[in-house]
Amino acid sequence: MKSFQLPSGKRRDDVPCVLNQVRAYSRLVFFRGMMAALLFLFLQPNPVTGQAQPGAAVQDARAQAKNPGGNGSGNEAAGAKGGAGLMGIEDRGFTTHNRSNIGMFLENRGKLYARSSAIGVSGEFPINSEQEYIYQLNPVVLFPGNVIQGRDTANEEWEAEFGFNNPESVRVATSTDPSTWPSRGWPVQDDDGNPIIISDQDTFAAYNDSLNREQILQISVYQTGYSFSSPLIRDAVIYTFDVVNHSNNTYEDMYFGMYSDFDIGNRAGTDYAGYLNDRMGLDEDLDFFYYFDNGFSPDWGGPTGHFGLTWISTPEVNGQRLGMTDLHYNLWQDTPLLDENPDWFYGVWTSNYDMVPEELWPQFFHPVEPGRRISDVSLIPETGMDLVNNSSSGPYTIAPGDTLTFVLAVVAGPDYAGIRQTVENVHQSFANDWLLPSPPPRPKLRAYADQNSVTLTWDNRSEMTPDPFTGEFDFQGYRLYRSIDQGRSWDQIDRNRNPNVGSDPVPIAVFDLDDEDGIQYSFTDDTVREGFTYWYSLVAYDRGLPDLGSLSTPIGSNEDEINIAVITPRTVAGDWLGSQVRLADHVQGAATDSVFLRVLDPLDLDFGEYDITFGRMGQPETTILTEVISEPLDPALTPPTTFTVSWSAADVFSVRNDAAGRNRIRNEAYVPGQRYEIEEDHIAFTFIEGSDDPDLRPQAGDVLRIIPALQVTSRSTGDVVLPKRPYLRDREFVTSDGVGLTLRHNPFRITRSSSRLSLNIADASFGALLSQTYTGEIRAVEADSIEVRITRASNNQQSTHRIENGGLISLTRFSFTLTLDFDGIQPQSLVGATFSIETTPVRFPTENDLFRYEKDAGTVRTDASEDILSRINVVPNPYLVSNAWEPDVSLTRREPERLIRFRNLPNEATIHIFTMAGERIKTLQKSDSSGEIGWNLRTEAGREIAPGVYIYLVRSNVGEHISRFAVIK
Repeated sequence: MKSFQLPSGKRRDDVPCVLNQVRAYSRLVFFRGMMAALLFLFLQPNPVTGQAQPGAAVQDARAQAKNPGGNGSGNEAAGAKGGAGLMGIEDRGFTTHNRSNIGMFLENRGKLYARSSAIGVSGEFPINSEQEYIYQLNPVVLFPGNVIQGRDTANEEWEAEFGFNNPESVRVATSTDPSTWPSRGWPVQDDDGNPIIISDQDTFAAYNDSLNREQILQISVYQTGYSFSSPLIRDAVIYTFDVVNHSNNTYEDMYFGMYSDFDIGNRAGTDYAGYLNDRMGLDEDLDFFYYFDNGFSPDWGGPTGHFGLTWISTPEVNGQRLGMTDLHYNLWQDTPLLDENPDWFYGVWTSNYDMVPEELWPQFFHPVEPGRRISDVSLIPETGMDLVNNSSSGPYTIAPGDTLTFVLAVVAGPDYAGIRQTVENVHQSFANDWLLPSPPPRPKLRAYADQNSVTLTWDNRSEMTPDPFTGEFDFQGYRLYRSIDQGRSWDQIDRNRNPNVGSDPVPIAVFDLDDEDGIQYSFTDDTVREGFTYWYSLVAYDRGLPDLGSLSTPIGSNEDEINIAVITPRTVAGDWLGSQVRLADHVQGAATDSVFLRVLDPLDLDFGEYDITFGRMGQPETTILTEVISEPLDPALTPPTTFTVSWSAADVFSVRNDAAGRNRIRNEAYVPGQRYEIEEDHIAFTFIEGSDDPDLRPQAGDVLRIIPALQVTSRSTGDVVLPKRPYLRDREFVTSDGVGLTLRHNPFRITRSSSRLSLNIADASFGALLSQTYTGEIRAVEADSIEVRITRASNNQQSTHRIENGGLISLTRFSFTLTLDFDGIQPQSLVGATFSIETTPVRFPTENDLFRYEKDAGTVRTDASEDILSRINVVPNPYLVSNAWEPDVSLTRREPERLIRFRNLPNEATIHIFTMAGERIKTLQKSDSSGEIGWNLRTEAGREIAPGVYIYLVRSNVGEHISRFAVIK
């Protein structure tokens, strides 16, 4: 966007310069010995006096014109300043608001924008559109003769304050990422130390005037940002600024302001200067100004929107909120004029004409009318200009220890009607303490891949939280999306060929409560291709409200989001024996279920023994009460049914057995923590409440369902690897360590004469057996196999089958599969053994049932043969210019990153690459259980290889393999 020449000769749009700053951020925490050098890099003091020299930078800026080929939003390099301590630099951090429909990068130095598109987005609207509206946006605190600001690169006076983010992170504290929080927890807490988190994504930044070039006033700003996914205000990002006086002095005539440089329809690196035709609108009733242009951007290839700022709340003076008291605009190139003298700066922002040289009035006051505090935006020509806006509120007196709070919102819309509606919604939401209709919380998504498929699994947290606005549990379902371009688009539909699809992404799967199949917690995508990276996003949606419709969580754009999973299907090492699970043993109970198991991650190294147990869980419908202790009085007699609890008053409730259709408790006194026995069903319930707040307790009309549930626990560690989930047959549940388990009804009961025979029978057709008894005889005929003779009881019809030791026999005539497991017993010992198989009635698991299974860790096969080496290959081969899985060229990558992959390698392997002349140009080392390693087609010296044919030699413990590949550029 904009650029000017720095004294060092670096342009503001120089990407490597900005990336070096980002890398510097990452190194600060770990290399404290570099602090002095980094301090010089960021501060650049006068080598003689050690003081800042703003004049030179200002004159240089004034001498330069805006460059339409500039890079990104508000690119800047550090200018001259002085007075910073080492700790301030170490505490610098950044983050990005991305939960609403506006993407906003920020730093904890009074900067609400990214200094380069390479490091973040600045007012991107709609989010993920790559259409950015902010060039610079900075909070300013003004006192007579002392203006504290972070806009002027020659005089950045805000510095990060210690103790408000994780010192091991370079990110500002963000509510959605606890790893960024300071050790004491989220910075904003209530009196009991509980975190106060308002929106879908809160951020917290603290900075002070320790770099103040005039005089350090000990002023701090504690800035909290809010992003909401609610459609009412998702086109806004709200900021609260708490200005605190830590000094012993009382300061008068303080103003708080916002320097706003919005650019409409511009894109970095193009010849179109989209910022030159900007205009401005103003609504004084809402303390709201906005930018717009002619409505179309050649850079964007489509329409432009409206973008602005609204003042929501300011401190009171004599019982009256002042609101936005002053607003003036000027051309961008005139802004440095105010940097020459803090009195001029203060005078323009506070409408004090006497403090500003008269020759500057026409540049900053429109019209020139001494005493006028709000400039007339209608004087801006219809052709537009490159505009900067200076808005402020004041004057205020701030005493020692005082805090003055200002609330503002960055707002956007496709047109004036849209942005104004958002502004009205923001003001109303603030008046309502930000209580909004909200979608369910984001589910946590996990992904597991093998060579040809990806299995996605998720938890049920989205189903267990009420809408804070209605108090109802209105969860309705999940939508699963897939991206093949790092989250820039979330379907693969060509809308030129399918114009009726609409602009909203189309999910690859939907799981809705009202569907016949209901809710699931796993999905297998078998349309993936090996070597390609896939992004998946799972969103939860609710039933909706009449005026708003259904609300859903944002899809997201960051791979760190809990509802996004990123994975690449790959081969495993040729000598790798993947993790396996053994058949589940029904240790106790009378349930007729069988458990089917599979390992989702072939590289898994966990092992152990696991118990599958059954109980009950609370499933709220309208109450926030979810914790119920279910106690079977006689596990063998307790029915596996659902109970519905309803409250006719806050202290009166009833309990109904849904299967029996009868109330077991009717209109009894409800006492939290009291144990209630239901003798007919041999069960007792205790209801647990987590708060004394009456608003958080059950109310008249609330309903809670107590449903059968299952849980999986590691016997080795005691960890719960699958928290309680609603018991559902024929649904796959996935544990946190990647084991998929499915329960299915097994309609057989086995009677046998030999207790030494272990016999497992599963229904292969899921219920197609005849309702009759089958009998059979087992006799051993040789050491490694047996014959099984099956006799049909109704007509004595017989059939004989030979089964290898440990083998299977599929009796398709009778639609079931027989599995024999000898457990080390010699078959001869079973001669003459007989057993009968009977179909049985369905019996659901109860608290009395227990299944147990074992999982073996993946390991390297010591008996692997050299045959596995024959499968080693290179893809693509030949390499033709590029391949589809290579990373995209972007602002941070000026040229393609070429890539080939060696596949089906052993666990330990060394790959030597030679020219046809026998010169070794590269050696690759691999030591993991994956079967692949990539190469960027560069030599050991970092040079790109020439086109041609190359030989590669693989050496491993298994053996050696030699082959060749071709490169065509």
